[in-house]
Amino acid sequence: MATHRKGKTPARNRTRGAIKTPEQVLAEFDRTGTSVSGWATAHGHKPSLVFEVLAGRVKGKRGKGHVIAVQLGLKAGEVRA
Repeated sequence: MATHRKGKTPARNRTRGAIKTPEQVLAEFDRTGTSVSGWATAHGHKPSLVFEVLAGRVKGKRGKGHVIAVQLGLKAGEVRA
């Protein structure tokens, strides 16, 4: 990966904020009063798949699992339309 002035990576390769753990995501949902099912529905995902990603049974390497993991902040990555 090429570095740019002052050793920073290009903006497209940086994550937006820190990577979260599933526990941190669930704690954030608790703080904001958001249910996992409500978040899933609002983002167009099946609640069962979001639960699977949060539980670690779906790794989020590709497909819908990847999209969910990136949107939850569990991993760095891009979501392409």
